[in-house]
Amino acid sequence: MVAGREDVTRTLSRATLKKRSIFLSKALGMHTTLESVLSGLARLVTAIAGLALALTDLPALAGEQPELVERGRRIFETVAGIGCKACHGPFAEGKVGPTNRGVNEATIREALAKIGPMQFLREQLGDEDIKRVAAYTEWMGRHLLVKALLKRGRFIPEAVSIYPGTPVQLVIENAGSEPATIAADGIQVASPTIPARDIVSIVWTAPQTESKSTLACSDCKIKDGTLTIEVTKAAKPYTPPPQPKVVAQP
Repeated sequence: MVAGREDVTRTLSRATLKKRSIFLSKALGMHTTLESVLSGLARLVTAIAGLALALTDLPALAGEQPELVERGRRIFETVAGIGCKACHGPFAEGKVGPTNRGVNEATIREALAKIGPMQFLREQLGDEDIKRVAAYTEWMGRHLLVKALLKRGRFIPEAVSIYPGTPVQLVIENAGSEPATIAADGIQVASPTIPARDIVSIVWTAPQTESKSTLACSDCKIKDGTLTIEVTKAAKPYTPPPQPKVVAQP
């Protein structure tokens, strides 16, 4: 994840800014007040943070509204104390209810109106909440869901094939009783640590060229277990799911 502007700004303490402002004032012969120099440095730090976001996260954010998607994710996981995930699965892959990866706002509104077991959510979800949930489910629909189980240092499955250029949501479940740190070779993502019996979601876009990458648990007792991700044109191209037909239920 890219650090937010406030996070970057906080890394420079006020004391550090004062020291740097005094140095710059003397070195450059600037006749400005301390506060104006501090303000200028703060703007510079903010600009650098924005540049870093633009350079590193543009592919992920292109055409997206990240704040809206994130708010939708929180609602999806928590609404009415159980979240949409209680029926549709933690990543909308389907559970008691069907998958709803890719469903749009109109489909959600129709389901709320026609499906009996969903009626209680009508009082829980405001108009803007529905828009946020739809932003999240549509975002999920644009990403191929790949799930893997990490058990005793080994991945199940051990290999997956992905078509070049595919946006991927890679979900890894740690079935162990200890945290597990995932090391990636060939994938430009941070190395997440998965708490015991928990799940992590890694969002990644496959390169346009064919390649192989591996994921491994760096602190598991068993070291020979890897998940091989092969990016190949032999894989089936990913197509976002169509809108499902909503059938009325009492």
